[in-house]
Amino acid sequence: MERALAIAAVALTGFALWALARALVRRRFDVMFLALALTAYWFLFRTAQLALGLDGATPDYLFPAGYLGGLPLAQAAALLWLACFGLGAVAADAVGGPAMALFPRLEGEPRPVLVLIGLLAVTALGLLTTAWLMTAAGGGLAEAIRFVKGEKAVLGLYFLRQFAVIGLLLSTFALFYFAYLAGARGERTPVWQTTAALACFAINAFGVYAWGQRYAIAMAAIAMIAGRHYFVRRLTWPQLLLLAAAFIAVFLGLRLIRDALLFPPDLVTPLEAGNIWRKIAISMHGSQYDALLLALRDFDLGAGLRWGEDFLAGVAALVPRQIWPDRPIFNPGLWFRQLYEPNTVNGWPLTPIGEWLVNFGWLGVAAGGALSGYVLRAAQRVYDDLWRNPWSTMMATAAALFVAPGGVTTATPQALLSTLFPLFIVALLLRQLAPLARRWG
Repeated sequence: MERALAIAAVALTGFALWALARALVRRRFDVMFLALALTAYWFLFRTAQLALGLDGATPDYLFPAGYLGGLPLAQAAALLWLACFGLGAVAADAVGGPAMALFPRLEGEPRPVLVLIGLLAVTALGLLTTAWLMTAAGGGLAEAIRFVKGEKAVLGLYFLRQFAVIGLLLSTFALFYFAYLAGARGERTPVWQTTAALACFAINAFGVYAWGQRYAIAMAAIAMIAGRHYFVRRLTWPQLLLLAAAFIAVFLGLRLIRDALLFPPDLVTPLEAGNIWRKIAISMHGSQYDALLLALRDFDLGAGLRWGEDFLAGVAALVPRQIWPDRPIFNPGLWFRQLYEPNTVNGWPLTPIGEWLVNFGWLGVAAGGALSGYVLRAAQRVYDDLWRNPWSTMMATAAALFVAPGGVTTATPQALLSTLFPLFIVALLLRQLAPLARRWG
């Protein structure tokens, strides 16, 4: 009976996601497409694995009596979120101006050489910060990752990683732009410029990886797929499914490589011990849903509410620790995991829905869904021309997967400063250093 209820709850969530996508998505890879796809990954793909018995909730020792009984409640939270998400999107259609102002636009074609010079400059800064990291860690890639992930020795300095993240995003824009010029304008970009952009992508991806992060690389890969779809050749659904399988394989491989660098060869990690579904869940953050199951089961949603503490810590994180040494620690996933494993140094993120739930209860889920729908719909309206504007293609990915990944989170204020603000500066410089040649065609 529990399994039947769980499967029914997953099916109902799938129908709600389909209906919302039909109402809100305008084009493949637009902001709503990406945001709802990420929500579907947690609340449809991962939950289907659990409901059908393909995998169990992780970590196993915290679910001795099973997990199926908690799935309907978690899916109810998702349904509440999605309903309010839709209402927020409707509000953005009526009065979305304030949120639309957050997102930088580029109205016309900049000079290709300026795009490349800007990319090279940001990549050089990313390379310098990565070289500093490796020097401070006293070795190569393995030592750098251990320095960041294991020893937590760069607390307060994670903003230095953003040079590589911004470089990664700008690499995708440069490649989209060069493909756009060839396809829409018949203007072939010199081979060395395309090669330089590809090299910058690789250098920045390495930098992000050295700083212990894979997410930005994966999201940039999604942006590359979107750019290929619109500026090289349209992708069919079978091709998209094949690319999705390749994407999962690469993301899983990056996690396996990182674990091989971090842990002794004779240690069997949770990733190695699990089946393929467990491997995908851990490596691609699907286990955030499992943390939400724990929160719904164990957390006191009355007296235990955090009343915005994590959101305030996210705002406080805008101040460098060198200026405010005792500012609150911003890591809701770490706080949650330490309720079960007090001595751990890595966290269990809770999904955007879970963050709003533990801070404000069920009303928080409704409010977070509405705010997320409002902000993401506004971003979708700003970048609705992504099919012909390479800047909008790149920015749609930045808005839906970096700034508000699946919805507004405790990290969104920090992402506004560390991701959107630098891209505002880039857009401003591209406009001011030379007149835009013509509007996007």
